[in-house]
Order: sequence, then C-alpha cells, then structure tokens
Amino acid sequence: MEKANSFRLSFVLQLLYFSESCIATNIRTDQSALLAFKAGINLNSFHPLTQSWSFHASVCDWVGVTSGSRHHRVTALNESNMNILGTIPPQLGNLSFLVSLDVSKNNFRGGFPHDLSRLRRLRVIDLGYNNFSGEIPMWFGFSSDLQMLILDNNRSLPVDIYYRLQRIKSISIISNQLSGDIPAGIIPEMIGNLRNLQQLQLENNQIRGSIPWTISNMSSLWLLNLNTNNSSGVIPREIGNLHKLETLFLQYNKLSGRIPEELFNISTLGGMSLANNDLSGSLPLDSGYWLTNLQLLHLGGNNIGGVIPSSISNSSSLKSLTFIELGNNPLNGVLPDSIGNLSNSLESFYFYQSEIRGQIPLGVGNLSNLNAFSLSSNDLTGSVPKTFCNVHNLQMLMLDNNRLSGTLPECLCILPELGGIDLSYNQISGPIPYCIGNVTSLRYIYLFSNELTNMPMGLWSLKDLVDLDLSNNSLIGSLPPNFGNLNAIILVDLSRNHLSGSIPTTSFWLIMRDYSRVTDK
Repeated sequence: MEKANSFRLSFVLQLLYFSESCIATNIRTDQSALLAFKAGINLNSFHPLTQSWSFHASVCDWVGVTSGSRHHRVTALNESNMNILGTIPPQLGNLSFLVSLDVSKNNFRGGFPHDLSRLRRLRVIDLGYNNFSGEIPMWFGFSSDLQMLILDNNRSLPVDIYYRLQRIKSISIISNQLSGDIPAGIIPEMIGNLRNLQQLQLENNQIRGSIPWTISNMSSLWLLNLNTNNSSGVIPREIGNLHKLETLFLQYNKLSGRIPEELFNISTLGGMSLANNDLSGSLPLDSGYWLTNLQLLHLGGNNIGGVIPSSISNSSSLKSLTFIELGNNPLNGVLPDSIGNLSNSLESFYFYQSEIRGQIPLGVGNLSNLNAFSLSSNDLTGSVPKTFCNVHNLQMLMLDNNRLSGTLPECLCILPELGGIDLSYNQISGPIPYCIGNVTSLRYIYLFSNELTNMPMGLWSLKDLVDLDLSNNSLIGSLPPNFGNLNAIILVDLSRNHLSGSIPTTSFWLIMRDYSRVTDK
C-alpha cells in the first residue's frame, strides 16, 4: 500500500514538473517573440516598454500584455498610442495563442511578415493610424476566427480577402489609397458572401465603380460607410432589404439617379447621409414612407427637387430627428406649415440655397430644442416670425440673402443662448432693438445691406462680441466713447452709413470706408 501511494505521489510530482516545464518553455517562447518586437522599435530610456519589458519581470506583468489563465500564454498585445516607431518582426508569429493584436496609433512602417499567418486564433487586428504600406497579405484570410479588422489611415493597402473571412464582423479601412482588389479599386460583388459582417467602413479611399447590389446579402450589417470615394452609378434599391441597418453614409461620391424609396422604410435606420453627390428626383410624398427612426438626415448638395413633403413633418416615426439638412438642392417650393410638427428633439435645420420661396412658417416656434436654423440664400419674403422668440435654445439664426422685410423682433433679446445672427442682404428696416445689449451670449452680428436706421447704446456693452457688420444701412448718429470696450472684437464694419462725429481711438481692426459724414475731431 505504501509503495502504491509512493508511486502515485512520484507520478503526480513528475506530471507537475512536466507541466511547469512546458509552461515555462511556452512562456519563454512568447517572451522571446516580444523581446524581438521590442528590438525592432525605437524607444528612449523613459518609455514604458523600456522600463517594463525586461527579464526581471514576468511577461504577464509587461505593459500591454495579457496572458491567459489556462495555458499561461500571451493572448492579447495592446500597444495602442504608445508613440512607437519601427517595424513588425516575423517572431511575432510565434505568439500562437494570440487572440487580439492592437498596435494602432503609432508610427509602424513597412509590410506584414508572412510569419503572422501562424496566428490562427486571432479574432481582432487593429493596425490603424500607422504608416504600413504594400499589400494586405492573402494570409489575413487564413484566420477563420477573425472578427474585426481595422487598417485605418495607412498607405496603399490593396485588399483581396473578402471571400475568405466568413466569420468577420467588422472591417474598417478608412483613409488609405486602396487599389488592386477591392479589385482595381472597385467593391466586388463577392463581398456579399460576408454574411456575418456587421460593420463595413471604407471611407476616404479611391474606390470607384458602382455599389454592388450584393451588399444586401450582408443581412447582419448595421453600419455601411463609403464616404468620400469616387463611387458612381445608382444606389441599389436592394439596400432597403438590410433590416438591421442603422447607419448609411455615402456622402461625397459621384452617385446619381433617384434615392430609392425603400431606404425610407428601413425601420432601424438612425443616420443617413447621401450629401454631395449628383442624386436627383424628389423625396417620397406618400405617408407610407418615412417609417424610419432617423435622427440624422443629410441630403445636401444634390439635385433633389419637387415639393417638400408634409409627410416629413407629420411622420410619427421621425420624433427622434435631431439633424436635417437639404441645403443646396433645387427644391423650388415653400416650407409647409406643418414644419413645426417636426421632432421636438430637432436641433439643427439647414435648408440654405434651396430655391425656397414664400414666408417662414410660424410653426418654427414649436421646435423648442432648435439651436441652429438656416434658410440662407433663398427667396423668402415677409417678416422674421416673432415665434422664433419661443425657441429658447437657439444659438445660430441664419436668414441672410433673402427678401425679408419689416423690423427685427424685439423679443429676440430674450434668447439666452443666441450666439450668432445673420440677416444680411435683406430689406429689414427700422431700429436695431434697444435691448440687444442684454444678449450677452452674442458673438457674431451680421446685419449689413439692409435698411436699418439706428444703433442702440447697449450694442457697445457686448464685451464678448467678435464680429459686428452693420455696413450698407441707413444708420445715423455717432459712436459713443465706450466704443472701445468691445474687448474681444476682431472686425467692425460700419461703412456706407450716415454716421457723424468723431471716431474713438481703438486697438482693433476698424473698417470705416466710404462714410458720408464722419469727421475725426
């Protein structure tokens, strides 16, 4: 019995010794790989890796290194934003248990050693914001478990891996110079094979050609970002079948044709920007559309025309809308009275340079959370609605380059957040409200090229005012002695008025050309 027990004890001790020996050997393999990584980069004596990565400390305690509790092997290497300059050594391929590799936001250069193809457990690769160059090697596709690939802001990085990464969930290749495959800078139809993909970001590359309809096969996709490329052709209406899509960004391309109505029925869609393309047609009029959950809608800089549909403001699904821009389109219509029914969450409204005519609807005063409102460069008539005074969060009011008339509403003085007002190039008459000096939040006042008649004394108490342009009006009177109290001022233009008296000595840039009755006493 004693012999049996002695044998069992001896066996267990040998097993423990063998196990510890294997662990020690394996961790030394990882240690050697990491030290080779360290040797390939330039570090000063005060760098965290210089202090931490040494034989005197356990690998598990090295900065940016994570080891697994089961095998005691390195499973994650995170050296993001560590101000590292160097290259990736082939020895890094010996980290055979590595699951996550993040060396983003450094200054790595060169290519990717083929030895990294041995990292079959990799699920996350983030090499973004470096200076890697050359081709993305084919072996990226050998890691069947890879779920996230981030290669943002590097150099020419051709891609030919779209048919291998069947489990990939996120691809981000932003601000590179893609050529080759995505082939020859074109998104291939085979990209539709990535059915598990949830995020596809290829912004700011040199991608050309049409957007393949097969993207609609990527049924898990919730983010599609192809901003700032040279994509052309029409937007595939099949994208409307992506029932999990939350964000669609296709701005700054060369897309043409009508906007597929199907896009306005993706119930999960929260953000859509198709701005600065060559899209045409009109917005859906049928109330059966606009069933999205849009928070951001940016369609500016296209050729969209036709009636502004009242269904936008009457849709019960747009109650979360915070940003809408249709500026720089030939809408050639009037704003519907129902515009005031838009979401109470609306913060930004931009319909500048859109050939809008008629009067500003009184209902704008119902947009209680609005902070920026622009109808610049249209053909608006009538007066500035007093209902703007109900919008207490308003910060920027831009109604310049229209045919607005009447006087400035005095109640604008009660807007506590108003930082800028631009009503230049209109036909506004009468005095500037005497209470304007109470709006201490004002930084920019542009009222030039109107028919205003006087400047209130309170104007000169706005100590944080940066720009003041009242030129080309019918202002009378003289400048007060406290004119120089505008401590933050950069520009004052009072030219082409009927001012008289002396010009106070000031230390800022003052434009006072073409005065008809100004004398310096």
